[in-house]
Amino acid sequence: MKKLIILFFTVAFILAGLWGVEKKMWDKKTNLEVVKLIVDMYNNDSELANYIFDDDCRHHINGSIEKERGPEVVKKSISLISEQFSKSKTTFIEIISNMENIAVRWKWEAINKITHKKWQFNGNTIFHFKNSKIIEYWAIDDRYREMQDHGFTIIPPHSK
Repeated sequence: MKKLIILFFTVAFILAGLWGVEKKMWDKKTNLEVVKLIVDMYNNDSELANYIFDDDCRHHINGSIEKERGPEVVKKSISLISEQFSKSKTTFIEIISNMENIAVRWKWEAINKITHKKWQFNGNTIFHFKNSKIIEYWAIDDRYREMQDHGFTIIPPHSK
């Protein structure tokens, strides 16, 4: 029993040490390195959002601000994309950086799971950083044009 307790605490200390090392390594990442991880997040691992986005991150998408905040908004978006599309791929075309802000021009493409048609659109995102985490971002894309190309009719809201 004594050996089991010693083994337990040894493993606990090792894991705690690894978490500390991982956290310190993350804190040393530059904002540019963090932005480049966004491609991995969208293409492979939505859990990276927990490291990339601040818990209070504000999301501005196509001119409106999301009410919810933090990495869960991004993870929910990735989940919705994976439900509706296969072979989803995000590619960065251009990155412009000035330390606290980074602008990215990107392309997204995928295959719709129902129609089996390829979808593709481009967009631009500006990320604002604090302590190597995104605290706010503004994204705009041309998904409405893509929707029209696939037969959707965009109806503006009615005014009273």
